[in-house]
Amino acid sequence: MGSRVKCLSIKSGLFHLGVAFLLLPGYFFLGPQFKFLMIPYVLYMLFTVKATYFPALLLHFLPGTLVSQTILLGCAILPLFKWRDLQRYRIQALYVVTVLPMALLGYVAVQKFFALGYSLTEIGVDLALYLGLFGFFYGVLIAEQVNQVVIERVLWILLTCVLVHASGLVEAYIRYYFLALPILTVVAVASLIGSQKKIVSRPLIISPLLFAPLMVFGRLEVTFTLLLTVLVALLIILSNRFWRDFFLGISTGKVLCGVAISVMFYVMITAGERGASGYLASNLRDVESWSDIFSALEFKAFGDRGVLWTGTWETLVYANNVFPPIHPPLVEFKPLRGSMQEVTYGAHNIGLELLRQYGFAVGFVGISLYLLMVGHAGKIFMSRSSNYLSMTVGAVVMANAVVGGLVGQFVLMNNFSYLLMGLLGVVFGQSSSGERWPFRRGDKANGTKAVTFIMKR
Repeated sequence: MGSRVKCLSIKSGLFHLGVAFLLLPGYFFLGPQFKFLMIPYVLYMLFTVKATYFPALLLHFLPGTLVSQTILLGCAILPLFKWRDLQRYRIQALYVVTVLPMALLGYVAVQKFFALGYSLTEIGVDLALYLGLFGFFYGVLIAEQVNQVVIERVLWILLTCVLVHASGLVEAYIRYYFLALPILTVVAVASLIGSQKKIVSRPLIISPLLFAPLMVFGRLEVTFTLLLTVLVALLIILSNRFWRDFFLGISTGKVLCGVAISVMFYVMITAGERGASGYLASNLRDVESWSDIFSALEFKAFGDRGVLWTGTWETLVYANNVFPPIHPPLVEFKPLRGSMQEVTYGAHNIGLELLRQYGFAVGFVGISLYLLMVGHAGKIFMSRSSNYLSMTVGAVVMANAVVGGLVGQFVLMNNFSYLLMGLLGVVFGQSSSGERWPFRRGDKANGTKAVTFIMKR
């Protein structure tokens, strides 16, 4: 009976994944009626709280539509029905603090809907950045059910995203690409340098070999964000592999957050001075030598992001929005060359963007929560029983959260946050439950705690 339930659960997850692939074009090419029809089905999978449905839900979330916003809202409500699980992981206080600002955000949303005539989709977009934090709690709730089958399905989805992104079949930007390329690359490298040579299936390990020709022919763009994510993740893995005894007990997530905050302040303070090097490369394709790479990186940090962050902070101080504003202020900044500019694409830093969107009160709460969640995920490296796959996934996800949050705001956008924050929650939940990946491929992932698992001793 148990084996039949296990088999049905795996097949059920695969069935919903196939359905999600078939429905995915509808999100891009059909109207809002299609999205409304999908909401009950998606909520059914979400509130069933089965890890086997997580890959399918990632596909429904990918396009960043009303369905994506509904998934995030569901992640905010679901923990109320799983309070004992929150207590078991000792994150009930974290959840309560995350929920409290929703009263202010809800009040502003009601004003926008009734007084200003905003549509539900527009209100959902405005709330999505903060709602993205709740994906962490969903990841925690499914953590004990996550096995190697689920992780590999997520990786296959991300590989598909890379290939679709390279093909140009979809005009919309597939933001999963920001995690897909780093995690597949790091998993492959980790398989080469680790004691476990096959931490995932072989096709996934060799999949990065596809990236090189795609990059040569200009089908894949490699940005500094992707490169830094890979480098930081590999540094975490190497540090824990070769200097495990030294780093044991140090919260990797908290260290990364502290370094990111220090870098941000240093860049803002010295932006004008360091950024005036005169090198104007916008991406890695413009460089011709190793010295050009360092010059381009310096300009990207100080002459691009630095002046934008400084201008954003000055805009926030001038606007002085303590509580969530009806209309967030547009960022004004002065580039190294040219006159003052007013831009609509945001702060390109998750902390500053939270402050811009929601004011100082809610913004600082959101920043603190984001840092705490990344810090919690870092506990995976503080246990001697953590195996190689769990550390590899955790390293990439944390590196992506820190690097991506430092140089952009995509980490909490409604076409990426459920992926990133959900995996952060899974990593934390695995580190707290005492169970580690990889489970044997046949183990249960249907809500019943797996009994047999492989733990590195």
